[in-house]
Amino acid sequence: MAKELFRPLYAPPGVRYSEAKASGTLRESETWWLRLRHEGRTIRESTGTKQHDAARRFLAAFKAKLAAGAPIVKGTDRITFADMAESLRQDYQLNGKHRATLDARLRHLEPAFATRRLASLTPADVKTYVAQRNAIGASNGTINRELEILARAFKLARKKRGLIANLTVRDSRLKEAAPRKGFFEQAQFDSVLRHLTRAALRDGKRVMVPAEDLQLACAIAYTFGWRMQSEVLMLERRHASLDAADGMGTLSLDPGTTKNDDARVVVLTPDLRAAVAAQLARLDAFQRSTGIITPYLFVHTTGVLRGKRVKDFARAWRTARRAAGVPGHLRHDFRRTAVRGMVNAGVPERVAMEISGHKTRSVFDRYHIVSQADHVRAARLMADAQSPTAHRNHVAKNLAK
Repeated sequence: MAKELFRPLYAPPGVRYSEAKASGTLRESETWWLRLRHEGRTIRESTGTKQHDAARRFLAAFKAKLAAGAPIVKGTDRITFADMAESLRQDYQLNGKHRATLDARLRHLEPAFATRRLASLTPADVKTYVAQRNAIGASNGTINRELEILARAFKLARKKRGLIANLTVRDSRLKEAAPRKGFFEQAQFDSVLRHLTRAALRDGKRVMVPAEDLQLACAIAYTFGWRMQSEVLMLERRHASLDAADGMGTLSLDPGTTKNDDARVVVLTPDLRAAVAAQLARLDAFQRSTGIITPYLFVHTTGVLRGKRVKDFARAWRTARRAAGVPGHLRHDFRRTAVRGMVNAGVPERVAMEISGHKTRSVFDRYHIVSQADHVRAARLMADAQSPTAHRNHVAKNLAK
């Protein structure tokens, strides 16, 4: 049989193959093709590459697929990244995954790869993309997440469309910065809450008053480690039950509304129960005075957004943290703070993971931040254990056995 890898001849545009052959004007393709005999028929398929080494790898993968009994689908070499981007969107939609995150990644990938055939992409193309994204200031972590979506497109194309080509993006990944270790000490948190205010009219004058609803939102995030915008600010009044758990009260999140899709129920501390009860009372008074009925726990009560859910409070938060002397702190630091607080308080780690919504131990461990104060406390415990009094007590205990 003829060579398994070859460059086919084709006629110039507008010229018949037979005429070009007779006149000697046939041109050789720059792309390598494979030609195999399988189960009584000849298979011809483009490798999608001009590089002979890459074509040989494609041929080896193709043979392995034939040996495994996988069906051979024609036209897989014509699958573009744009085709698989649409399939990724459908996959995310059907499986309830976070579409906003996917769209953010595709916003950069599609302009670079939309019309490119997946079979033609090479590691050099990936490195070029990485260099371009890096040149405009994209962080290493962001670029790596985008490469994961590119790899996912290949995986989906192989699984659902019979693509044989593969692309390894692992070698193009960049070293990421160490995970953020920010968290709030109690005094810092108290200071931020004191400065979390909003404007109000009092006797015709504009004054700043405590934003008690926003303070409650921060307290929930600080205590339980819930995500602010997607979990805390999405709470509805029905999610708060003050009589549950023997009167201690609970807050809940519905299944499918959290990042990991799991339902969540937490028992309120006494301070949080009182704050939630006060917020519900404020909402009742707002509804009676305005006639506006709202299902949400955090609602604008004045201005053009009156009656609408509070979706964010970035400006108030920025002002509060600057006034408190912690301008670099983020609201997501509440998540690390809560994990650290629960573990240090002796809450079993499995229970703490359920409260905060961490599904994997590795991420939970990363969020359990150790501070200098923790090291000081550990040194004091060790010093107490090594003191002469502790030694005498230890000896006496052993003699008594």
